[in-house]
Amino acid sequence: MERGARVLRPDRGQLCWDMVDLDSQIEADHPARVVWGFVEGLQLDELYASIKAREGVPGRPTPDPRLYLALWLYATIEGIGSARALERLCRQHAAYRWLCGRVPVNYHDLSDFRSGAGAVLDRLLGESVAALVAEGLVHELPGPHARFDGNLERHHHFTCTGCGRIVDVDGPLCDPSTRAVSVRVAALT
Repeated sequence: MERGARVLRPDRGQLCWDMVDLDSQIEADHPARVVWGFVEGLQLDELYASIKAREGVPGRPTPDPRLYLALWLYATIEGIGSARALERLCRQHAAYRWLCGRVPVNYHDLSDFRSGAGAVLDRLLGESVAALVAEGLVHELPGPHARFDGNLERHHHFTCTGCGRIVDVDGPLCDPSTRAVSVRVAALT
């Protein structure tokens, strides 16, 4: 009697508990840590005053405005302006997950915070980016639009012609893999 091979098949429907130390997921000098340290030092009384959830009163607590400001500041530095894209990064990217510190965020709340804080947030983001640039913690990228880069290591940038997103490319532009990517991108355009 012939028997079939015994194999382990993927079971993507199985629930599991992941034990992850968020602090170990990004380097000690990662720009997300710089942004968080910077935001921790800001006076945000205007943002805290608008929170309706208060100690000793029924109701669901809201995520800390300091978290939302840090997320939007880091996203601004990374060239992200969409609440949906930011929500996705908060689930998928280690730096954004580290900033969230397991506080759940969704695009609707991110968008509400951005529009609700309006002029205060615009002022804070502008002042914060300017301060980070002045301290040499962020570089302004050349171009027609205001874009910033928190990666201070020597590197190059790849700009998506479809969405405008800028991605860091480490290493020299003349290595074979970079040339291969350039050829493939050129063929698509």
